[in-house]
Amino acid sequence: MAPNVPLLLEAHFAVPMAGAVLNAINTRLDAATIAYILDHSEAKVLIADSEYHGVIRKALALLDRPLRVVESHDPEGPGGESLGEIDYETLLAAGDPGFEALPPLDEWDSIAVNYTSGTTGNPRACSITIAAPI
Repeated sequence: MAPNVPLLLEAHFAVPMAGAVLNAINTRLDAATIAYILDHSEAKVLIADSEYHGVIRKALALLDRPLRVVESHDPEGPGGESLGEIDYETLLAAGDPGFEALPPLDEWDSIAVNYTSGTTGNPRACSITIAAPI
């Protein structure tokens, strides 16, 4: 959960290449909706900009399980309170330079999941694959 900053672009490529599924969360959502999405998607890690610390803290409090939070700080943004146990740049620096990307094994493997706005109920998930159109 971050504004349109380089981190978000990096995540769109890095998360699927790490063998995970990206779920970019709309920054305008309320805490209950964010908590629903995190729970429904079975999120394991949340990368969140400190700008959204208020709504993120509320969303995390609504979850029935702990969630690892990696915090980021947009140097051009307003900033906010610390959110996580590790900073995004520290996480990157601790990475293995020899790591080989894990591209999807099948063109139908999910690389991202997006959620609808949920205007008529809970948001609905929409899986994104790399399948070419027919």
